[in-house]
Amino acid sequence: MLNQKLYNKLKIMNASIVFAKISSTSDYIDNKLLSLVSNERQERVKKFRFDIDRKLCLYSELLVRYQACRELGIPNEKIIFERNKNGKPFLLSYPEFQFNISHTRNAIAVAISNSEIGVDIESIKPNDLAIANRFFTLSEQDYITSHDNPDYAFYEVWTKKEAYIKYIGTGLSTPLNSFDVLDNQIKSMFQTFATKTYIISTCCNDFFDIGYAFTTMKENELQLLFSKIT
Repeated sequence: MLNQKLYNKLKIMNASIVFAKISSTSDYIDNKLLSLVSNERQERVKKFRFDIDRKLCLYSELLVRYQACRELGIPNEKIIFERNKNGKPFLLSYPEFQFNISHTRNAIAVAISNSEIGVDIESIKPNDLAIANRFFTLSEQDYITSHDNPDYAFYEVWTKKEAYIKYIGTGLSTPLNSFDVLDNQIKSMFQTFATKTYIISTCCNDFFDIGYAFTTMKENELQLLFSKIT
């Protein structure tokens, strides 16, 4: 049974961020779970070669669907996803329900808010200064090289940049070195949460307490949530 405290914590105040590690082992994806998403998403799931990619693709949308059903009080069949001209997905007819999805190998992060939000997750590995030199501003580069933990700092900057371009909805049509996440005009929009091996950053114009909004779930807990989608 899903822990009730964890279940209650998923309620949106002005934002909710869910992080989950997903097993790369071969698990059977129930046809009932597949039936809960659109035919287009079903085809995308089936095209992936590896089980982990199938699960990441399916679970991320199911989590958005679960939250939409719960928060908006609508049945799953009424949920229709559209994309803006730059490919950012949104929920048709429900502008008060904003969401963003990010996944990296073996983990997903889903952010849901009452206003525009962007999220990015990366696993923390040795930093690549060649990437920093190419895509980061000089102040961001200085921040990384002077930091006590340059690997953390690199991925902090990287996830903030990705979260920002997802927040504004332009994707990589906005060059990463055309803005500075340390700039006073935008730095208050970012919040970062780190686990032992992952770092997650959000970008949102409305402040929220990430300590309260952040929820870590196990894969079996996700599957139990999905079974409640109707």
